[in-house]
Amino acid sequence: MPRSLLLLFVRAAPLILVASAARAGIAPVVLPGPPGSPFFSLNRAVDQSGNRVLAYHQGTTGTYGLVYHVGASCPPPIALAGVGTAILGNQVVGFGEASISPQTVVNGAALWDLTLPASCPPIPLGKLPTGVPQYSFANGLSSQWIVGDSQASSNGFSGNLKEYGAGAGLYWNVADPSTELVLLPPSSSMTTLVLVGVDGNLAVGTATDGTSAVPLVWDLSNPSSPPISLASAQSASNVHVVGISGQRVLGVYGGNRGFWDLGNGRAFTTIPNAQKVLAIQGTKIVGSVVSPRSAAVWDTSDLSNPIILDNLPSWSYSEAYGISGNLVSGIAFAGTTFVTAVWDLANSGSYCLSSGPVADAGMNQAAADPISGTVLDGRSSTGVIVSYSWSEGCTIVATGANPSVVLASGLHHLMLTVTDNDGAQAVSTVDITVSDVAVNHCPAGITVPVTALAYAPAQGSNGTMLFEDLWPSIGDDDFNDQAIAYNYEIALDSHGDVAAIKATYNFLAAGASIRNGAYLHLPGVASNAASSITRAINGGATATLAPIAGESDLVVAIATDTKALFGPGNGFVNTDPTLRTSSAPAVSILITFATPVALSPGLAPFDLFIARTGNFGWQIHRPEYAGTAAMTTALFNHQDDASKPGEHFITAGGIPFALTTPDLVVWPVEKAPIDTLYPQLVTFGATGGTSDKFWYQAPQPGQGFTGGAQGTLPPTPVLFGNDLAVCSP
Repeated sequence: MPRSLLLLFVRAAPLILVASAARAGIAPVVLPGPPGSPFFSLNRAVDQSGNRVLAYHQGTTGTYGLVYHVGASCPPPIALAGVGTAILGNQVVGFGEASISPQTVVNGAALWDLTLPASCPPIPLGKLPTGVPQYSFANGLSSQWIVGDSQASSNGFSGNLKEYGAGAGLYWNVADPSTELVLLPPSSSMTTLVLVGVDGNLAVGTATDGTSAVPLVWDLSNPSSPPISLASAQSASNVHVVGISGQRVLGVYGGNRGFWDLGNGRAFTTIPNAQKVLAIQGTKIVGSVVSPRSAAVWDTSDLSNPIILDNLPSWSYSEAYGISGNLVSGIAFAGTTFVTAVWDLANSGSYCLSSGPVADAGMNQAAADPISGTVLDGRSSTGVIVSYSWSEGCTIVATGANPSVVLASGLHHLMLTVTDNDGAQAVSTVDITVSDVAVNHCPAGITVPVTALAYAPAQGSNGTMLFEDLWPSIGDDDFNDQAIAYNYEIALDSHGDVAAIKATYNFLAAGASIRNGAYLHLPGVASNAASSITRAINGGATATLAPIAGESDLVVAIATDTKALFGPGNGFVNTDPTLRTSSAPAVSILITFATPVALSPGLAPFDLFIARTGNFGWQIHRPEYAGTAAMTTALFNHQDDASKPGEHFITAGGIPFALTTPDLVVWPVEKAPIDTLYPQLVTFGATGGTSDKFWYQAPQPGQGFTGGAQGTLPPTPVLFGNDLAVCSP
């Protein structure tokens, strides 16, 4: 609004309304926490623009901003390098990390452009002029201006994200964010000025001397003119400006929650029963009511009848922080954690119908050379994906699910961004190491150049598979009948197809009287596709193997009796703490293909399964596999098996009889049900694997096997050599 119009405003007496009955019945949807961080203590919304919700996370993986897409699909959020405080369209402002390569933000205000790849660091805002405190924060955003404040310290966003440190108000022009502009307090007695919001050219904030405070409005198109006081100074604890929309300034005055109306003589209207007022958009105000302590939405035309949004039974209270159309976002306190939630005022049932896409950038690779290129593999990503974008920093280096890209020598951190048909996005990262060409001849059986290597779960590390071998009965439910550590080296040609697989298996436990064999099945790979299959024990001499006869797919016997690997005896191996532990030799299988096969490394450990010794048809696989051609299918849906199309070898509670983890994990002691060791496995099974995906990261003490009699320790997996390398035939 022009400054000349502001000068016509006069103060008017506060307007106070009386509350009547409030409406209710708007159920919340809880948004997921950030990927890779299953446990969090704080995950709360702070702002909203359209169907994007800005939040911040504080937990085991640090403190950083989150951007949610809320539509028909609601995927996990995309993390920011820093903390965002305001969002408008494709832009976010806030506080950047201390060091972000290749750009550096030294504890300062930052701007994120959401049209750029998520791997792109934020833009530092301006340079602090001499004489202003060292740290800057951006708090509000309009299409033209960014507003914030400066601080004497960087003690961060521990409160409600609107900081009250000692310093001047700051603002930046969105068209030139490199230039920082300063607004000083209106009088020398005022030591602190904080700008918290902006709409058009009008910026709002609070000035204080530490004891009293006054709410203010500036016209940024004429910043040399003094600000307009919305009201007289009061105790600093009773004055707080929240934001502005059009002619209304939201805030707290005299301890009352409400808004000043710039078009009505700056009259302050109190909102009855308001616990907090947190955002204003047009005629809509969101926050929370005193009783019941729940998120609420007010319309300025009828403040006595707010829409009170429902809490979940586990919530102590909730608060709304943003609104766009019928979509409201906010937070809820649930026990010891904060969660981010959304409410649909129309109760349309059109939000969060799916969890959205899941990006998978494939395994880390050591590429051949900078000339032939590296094949990227995002084919294991899931969802209704319409686009794939690969970026390094702010640069998009490739598009498509399985592109080839030429990279310079050295280490490259690439990010895959997938977008689904609802516009939701998900990201995944992969490290590509490109070295200079070296003459290295491939092992016998590989007839094409190997240009890259992939590893599962990672180079030099092991994943774990745990089996309950009494299937279709749940038996003792201890999942220690077979514990196997696995590691895969996968050689890729220039198209990303598999030229060779070296798999190393360490057998860790055999807590069963039944004897089982272990096998590797490669679905979709013909039984005669391998040019050679060899087996080595503890990295020693190799023996040639033939595929299992009668199978259409390639099936290889790793060991037909795994218990025999531990030596004589039929007792429980490495599951009874009263017995000494035993070790078995590592078994390595090397498979080469004369014609490389289309097999995504992201599917490793592939179909690693067990079968009863002497009864090969009695097999146990992961749920995505229905068994080999020799499988005795009559065993399905007997006793405790609840197999269904597309999901096999599961209990009625959804728990698989064969579990896999990308880490080396502990297995239960004999007769201890696995959910006593890993309680979160119950939720994982009940939700079909969509919740508590990291169940294996929270074992309960005293339930896992950690050693045997006389201080003997469980076996430690070993890897022997690197048989595969970038090579030429």
